[in-house]
Amino acid sequence: MKHLTLPVHVLTLFAVCLGQQHCCYPDQYDLQETETGWSYGPVGGTSSYQGSRHVAYDFIKKKLAIEERTDSGGVRQYYKQIYDYPEGAHYLIMGTDCFKTKLTGEMKQHCIPGQASHLGSYVYGIGDSGLLVDSFLFHVKGNVTTHREVTRVGCLPVRELHTHLEPTDKTISVQAMTYVNVTSKVRDPSVFTPPVPPCPPRHEFTQNAQDLALLQWIEKKKREQRISDPPQL
Repeated sequence: MKHLTLPVHVLTLFAVCLGQQHCCYPDQYDLQETETGWSYGPVGGTSSYQGSRHVAYDFIKKKLAIEERTDSGGVRQYYKQIYDYPEGAHYLIMGTDCFKTKLTGEMKQHCIPGQASHLGSYVYGIGDSGLLVDSFLFHVKGNVTTHREVTRVGCLPVRELHTHLEPTDKTISVQAMTYVNVTSKVRDPSVFTPPVPPCPPRHEFTQNAQDLALLQWIEKKKREQRISDPPQL
């Protein structure tokens, strides 16, 4: 009985093709993210910032928590968000203020979109210790182009780059993110625990999270406390 022996380059190509499938992140993950960004426009000129985030994601219990710290022009900012889908609540803690609003809809699983183009596969490191990643390119609403790299095994995020052109004021912005200390579980579930004592009653379910008056109030508070915009996941 004859055995079929394939050349090494054919086997490598076969493995790369298998990696082109669009995967989803684990149902649970925990990571640290470092981010740098800049923007330029004919009106506002050039600005830049640096930041870090801690993200805990639990698709099983339908909860998400994000803590962010940024430094823009020497101004340090901190806030935390908790998305609790079973409760239907979204908490935003920024500075000394806190409020709670309705959270509607279903929690979305984090996946490589079906329309994403596979750009290639790369290895970070040397030999058997190298990390094989797949690179994808796709567009999302708001004129944002995303370049995302995920591990071949486990579909864990490695790096990401967002570019955005605002057609109204011709401003272009770039965000570069690197993910470290990534695990396929939530290290500390208490990160999903809302503030104690709870947010003041005047903010609890009095307005929908998309209500214009509430959004204006949030923007006013953010300007007063110099809080950056929530991250877009």
